Amino acid sequence: MLDSVRGVMRSAIGAAEHVGTDVEAHSPGQVEAKLDEVIVALHRAADSAERHVEVVENLADTLAPLTDSVARLTDQINLLLQVTAPLAAMERDVSKVRDITRVGGLIDVVRWRRRGAVPPRAPGARPPGVPPRAPGGPGV
Repeated sequence: MLDSVRGVMRSAIGAAEHVGTDVEAHSPGQVEAKLDEVIVALHRAADSAERHVEVVENLADTLAPLTDSVARLTDQINLLLQVTAPLAAMERDVSKVRDITRVGGLIDVVRWRRRGAVPPRAPGARPPGVPPRAPGGPGV
């Protein structure tokens, strides 16, 4: 029981010590200075919000023309894809033919080697299916 009374007394003494600083902190001059700081901060926040609203309005104004431009660009790309589709098909066919001739050349080399002969080729030409060497690479 004595401890609870002692705790209450300490609390009252501690509160009495802080009364002086609380009175000074809440004096009219200091409260007015704090209010002035808050008002200035609110004005800055309002100005910033107004600038953000202007930016968002400008952005909204540019969305319609941008959407139209993207739609036109999509139409042009679709037209280009239609025009280039036959060219792409031809490139695929040429690639297949090139692969077939490369494989055919390798088969010819294998056949010539089985017979014990060297296949004929032009001087300085690469054997079929052998990729060209990079300049400055190995074997140069």
